[in-house]
Amino acid sequence: MQLVFEELQRMNLRVSGLEEVNQTLLPSQQQLTERVGGTEEAVIRIEALLAVSHENTTNKTGSSKNISNQHPHLKNVVHPMLFNLCGIDKATAGDQAELIEMLCSQGELPGTEAFMVAINGKVNGLFINEIVNRIYENETSLRNTPGSKPELDDADYKKSVIMSMAKSYFRNIADQVGKQSNQRKQERHLKKQIATRRRARRAAVAGRRRDAVAQFEADYQVQGVAAMVDTDFISDVLSYKESDLSDASRDRRKEQNLGKGAKMTVRLEWRSLDYVVFLRVLDSIQKRGNVSVAVPAAGSADATTATTTAVTGPPSKRRKVGKKDVHKNNFDTHPSKMSTRTPDSQKAIPTIPFRGMMNTAWLSANPSTTVLDGMTWLEDFHKRAKEGDLTPEDREYLEELATWIAEHADDEGGSAEAEVSGV
Repeated sequence: MQLVFEELQRMNLRVSGLEEVNQTLLPSQQQLTERVGGTEEAVIRIEALLAVSHENTTNKTGSSKNISNQHPHLKNVVHPMLFNLCGIDKATAGDQAELIEMLCSQGELPGTEAFMVAINGKVNGLFINEIVNRIYENETSLRNTPGSKPELDDADYKKSVIMSMAKSYFRNIADQVGKQSNQRKQERHLKKQIATRRRARRAAVAGRRRDAVAQFEADYQVQGVAAMVDTDFISDVLSYKESDLSDASRDRRKEQNLGKGAKMTVRLEWRSLDYVVFLRVLDSIQKRGNVSVAVPAAGSADATTATTTAVTGPPSKRRKVGKKDVHKNNFDTHPSKMSTRTPDSQKAIPTIPFRGMMNTAWLSANPSTTVLDGMTWLEDFHKRAKEGDLTPEDREYLEELATWIAEHADDEGGSAEAEVSGV
């Protein structure tokens, strides 16, 4: 009996020890449970972020890669289907601009504002799925009907391909509708288009002038002339509405033997007379076709620039033709209409103008403008330009410009902007 009692005491001691251990482990178990719960929540959040990231990556890839040209037949089916579901007959509506205007006026494009945020959103997803299903079902019906000719290639006859095309086109249309419907966005978009168009015209002029640089350096025995030619130092060439043109500008256009359709050249008030003459001489050299090409120097392994006369064109035909200066298609506006655009180069390493390129009065009124010393040969260049390098029209305008500069040498303000809002 005594042995049984002792065994019970030992068992009680063991149970008590186990209870103490359990009480010790309980807080750790609770803490571990909380941490596991937090980890599960973090995993869920990470999965959600990865899903959004994948969707955004897919959208960006779809928007940056234009697949329309890879599936021309599918493109011709997807485009009208989108507009048909909006109640617009693409075949009779007119051009793309008119279609976008119609969408804006009736507001039929679903989810436009939210589209760029979530292309797979509920409203947009239903609309795009409807496009895909209709195209796929129509094509299936054609393929299963004897004597019918399928509209799509085999490579197009996949829902995944149709979906990619539909999303890509819907994204493009939604972006255009957003710009058209939002006036502020539309104004910014229009200004950007105009600025891009103007700069493209200036870049074309700058390219032609660079072609004439080597010949100019040979003719006038100077060097480094290319440093004075920059796209952003070029005059603006503007188109305009005929109704916006003043009578004075119409008269100038007529005096310069140009008619409707001729663009107007709006020059820059910061440029000196000598620099303008220099640019006119480059234009003259380029127009004559007397430009330089790179040829290897005799006895040298490296190619160096040698001045040569450009290869002449094909022999003239044996018939009488009227002489016409095809290069002269812009008319000069009056110096009082010069632009206030400053000499700010947009190159990665900006081109800095030389002091001789600057109108002295303008530079005095804008002392913070950075200029370089050098190109001293440019001083009084208007007196040394060769006779054949300036046309009578050039000299007439330069005399007008010289008079205007002299009369406004003490002005602090500068000239007015161009009279019309040219594009």
